[in-house]
Amino acid sequence: MDKRTLIFLSLLPAVALLHGPVLLGGFVWDDHAMIEGNPELSDLGNIPAMFLRNYFGERANVGLFRPLVNVSLAIDYQVWGGDHAAGYHLTNLLLHLLGGLLFYLLLRRLTSRPWFAEAAAMLFLLHPASAEPVGWIVARGDLLAFVLMMATMLFHLMGRKKALWHALALLTFTLALFGKLAAGPLPLLLLLVEGCVRGLRGRDLLRPATLWRYASYAVPILLYAVVRKSAMGTLLPEGVGVTWGNVDSFSAATVGVALMLRYAGLFFLPVGMCADYSADPLFVPREVTGIASSPVVFFMAAATVALVVLAIWLRRRSPFVALGILWFFTALLPVSQLIRIGAVMADRHFYIASAGGVLVLVTLLFMLPRLRVICGIALVVSFALLTVNREAVWRSDLTMIMDVLKETNYPENDDAVNRLGLYRGRVGDIEGEEAAYRRGLKLSPGNRFLLKNLGGVLLETGRISEAEGVLQLAFRQRQPQDRQKAAIAYNLSLALIALDRKPAAALVLEEAVLCLPPLALAFDRLGRLYRDDLGRPERGVLLIRQAEAIETLAAQGRMPR
Repeated sequence: MDKRTLIFLSLLPAVALLHGPVLLGGFVWDDHAMIEGNPELSDLGNIPAMFLRNYFGERANVGLFRPLVNVSLAIDYQVWGGDHAAGYHLTNLLLHLLGGLLFYLLLRRLTSRPWFAEAAAMLFLLHPASAEPVGWIVARGDLLAFVLMMATMLFHLMGRKKALWHALALLTFTLALFGKLAAGPLPLLLLLVEGCVRGLRGRDLLRPATLWRYASYAVPILLYAVVRKSAMGTLLPEGVGVTWGNVDSFSAATVGVALMLRYAGLFFLPVGMCADYSADPLFVPREVTGIASSPVVFFMAAATVALVVLAIWLRRRSPFVALGILWFFTALLPVSQLIRIGAVMADRHFYIASAGGVLVLVTLLFMLPRLRVICGIALVVSFALLTVNREAVWRSDLTMIMDVLKETNYPENDDAVNRLGLYRGRVGDIEGEEAAYRRGLKLSPGNRFLLKNLGGVLLETGRISEAEGVLQLAFRQRQPQDRQKAAIAYNLSLALIALDRKPAAALVLEEAVLCLPPLALAFDRLGRLYRDDLGRPERGVLLIRQAEAIETLAAQGRMPR
């Protein structure tokens, strides 16, 4: 290990100290379901099953398949248990530091200028793009993917002479895919690295040894596809896991490519970042087709293409600028809606891409011989301050929700208002909970989630008639036969029973027991109505037994509660 590497390693504790406040954070958003509400994590014997089911298991299915994240959470659970968030945050922080170190080692192999590698890796570690994946526990899929991608690149470069290194590259690429599909563009990134920096030309790819090395990366991709198809029943996200499922491909791709430029803007000027962009008018499915035809979006998409062309032209003149631009946009391909995914935009989406961005930034920085020190210090300080500020957003559910609802972001995000109500309810602030739901219903009068939750508050506070009216509005909507409809029906049945309308309550619960996944409370309540009040004891006993079976499966983690 040379002196410069030791110097870089000595800086990592300072970076860890900067990110250290994340250890004070708790479980946020999906963390609750993935860790606190996930009994599977308590037994490492469940690890093989994690490769045979979707990301959320039986609790939900939004088209995600990230078994390596589940495995890492299970290992954390053995060390920290299910109620010490600091340990999980520590794992995320260590993964980020390891990714930065491997990125530094990769750049040391690509350039003879150690200062370039040091500056680029340090800016990567400090950039606000890291705030969400470091600060939000279940966003560690990006961290795992990046660590394994950097390992794959290092093994690939060493594998030019020894087959063992290339075998390790294939192994780490396979693991990266099981961490998150964001690792998918890795073979293209390898081509860019060798083409821009190491002088690989098109005709070189036709050499048998080179052709075999690159063709072999199809094996991990095929393996991932087979395992995913077996676990999920589909190769691509679909249904509730897709935000733009009904948007035509041209519009989705146009807006997706335009978003790449928006990510580039966030990288170079990381202000205006947000924990949830779902309320952005640009991402509302019914409006995407119209937006895609707007001059602004076409200009953004054209500008993205122009930057790619510029990078190709710069390949010989400024290799690292070319590599940085092409890396940035290539890394964004999995989230560009060319393949439809759930979240249209998220700060974590450009974490891997930011490694390309810092190559451009450092190259431009060192083109200013008289100002490089001042500009470099200014960048480090500004990135550090912004990162600390963004990581504080992921400290708790409340800080995350309030970030979304602040005036400069999306104060009319009804989903965030609903989450605010749920948070108020968890901390015992019933008045605040009700106020949040009513605020949300002013923004979105027919929102069934808000209606259901408001109805629950009204039931809890004894306003039965008002609760019945609110829950009837939610129940009568056209909606899928899902868990939400079952919950609405269950709450409505409680109101009807309180109003001594038990036959009507039974009719409502009959619809609830048809919903999937099944709600044990609905089966139990309907069974007791039939057994004790409506003169159908045999059917009642059968339903109560079904409720007990559902509870047993839920306790085993094989079905959501």
